[in-house]
Order: sequence, then structure tokens, then C-alpha cells
Amino acid sequence: MTQIFRALCEHGWLSDQPPAFREAVLRHGKAKRVTRRRVIAYEGDADPQIFGVASGSVGIYCSHRHDYPRIGTIIGPGKWFGEGPRMAGKPRVLTFIAAETSVLLTLGDSELRAIAKDHPDLPQRLGHLAEANAQFIAFIVSELLVPQTERRMAAVLLRLCEWRKEPIRLALGQSELGEMMNASRASVSRALKRLETRGLLEVGYGTVTVPATAALVHYLEDSSDCSD
Repeated sequence: MTQIFRALCEHGWLSDQPPAFREAVLRHGKAKRVTRRRVIAYEGDADPQIFGVASGSVGIYCSHRHDYPRIGTIIGPGKWFGEGPRMAGKPRVLTFIAAETSVLLTLGDSELRAIAKDHPDLPQRLGHLAEANAQFIAFIVSELLVPQTERRMAAVLLRLCEWRKEPIRLALGQSELGEMMNASRASVSRALKRLETRGLLEVGYGTVTVPATAALVHYLEDSSDCSD
């Protein structure tokens, strides 16, 4: 296992698979480097490629009816995405854009056929991936139901910090954060200031740094006096 793919074996869907299957995925998958803001896959695209984030991060965008796409979350190393068209036989409903220069492991038709030769239970294992991502989406929805802006922000930031080493510096603008937590820019600005005053965040130009996720978890679970 090369160092660049270590995160895929330590976190997420692939880490839960048997060693022989993990090895097959790494052996047959193709590495792909994408630069910041590069579109990886479009909504409406029928390409059934599946992607794993080895390094960097990827933004997931969705649109409501005829509205323009908005960012729903950013996923980092260890996460897999794009299995929808292969599992459902329908075009993608999400758009994926590199949030920073990233390395992906891609699984297309030929790669999956090669894996399936030695692992005929591949469809079942891809089903596990689809279920994991469905649970992830449900988790995001539950965060959006948090009524207080500051607690909702804490929940979103903790999601973005998953599997990262502290202190965690997120390249994140207020407009992006507002879209992810369904809040106005003014509400986001006020909440950032309040959380920074509590010492839970450090806000820079286009960045948010979380010094210690444990403190943010404690605030999210215990705070009941937040206001918009």
C-alpha cells in the first residue's frame, strides 16, 4: 500500500472491507489528480465511475429544482462517492468539485470487472457503500434540523473536521458555510464571532480553524442558551 492511499484503508467504506478486497481495489483502481475547482462529475451525468478521496477534499453540490447548485458538504480522505449511477442505473443527482488539489482513486467499468473476477460479492460490497452514504446524507439532514444557528454551525464544522488532525484549518468562506448550514451570511458572521469569542474557533480570511474538536463537541452537546 502506497502512502498516498493510506487514508482509504484507515477510514471509511474501504477500511471496513476484508484485507483481500481492499488490496484488490488498490491494485486495480486508477489514481487521478485533480486541481482546485475542477469538476469531477456533473449532475445529470450517467458515467458510472466511483471515486475515493485519497488526499485533499471534494465539495458536494446539489440543486433544488431550477435553482443553481449549492454546496451541501465537503468530504475528505477516506470518503467514497459517485456510486449512484452504477447502483440505480440513473444519472447523477449531485455535482462533485475539488475543493483543493486532490488525489482520487477511480473505479470504472474495467477496474470493477477486474475486481469482480476474484470477488464475486462486489455488488454486495458496493451496496454497503451506498448504505453508508445514505446514512451520511441522513446525518447531514439531521444537522440542518438543529434550530440554533451556533449549534448548527458547530455540527457542520465537526462534520468537516472528520478524520483530520488537530488543529484543523478549513479553507472555507462564510458564503460556503452559510450554504452548508442553511443560514444567511449575517447569521453566519454573528455565529462565527460568538464561537470565536468562546475560544472554539479561529476565523481568518477565507479560513476557519478548529483548535480542538472535543471542545466543539462539548459545546454542541451541552449548550442550550444559543440564540440567532
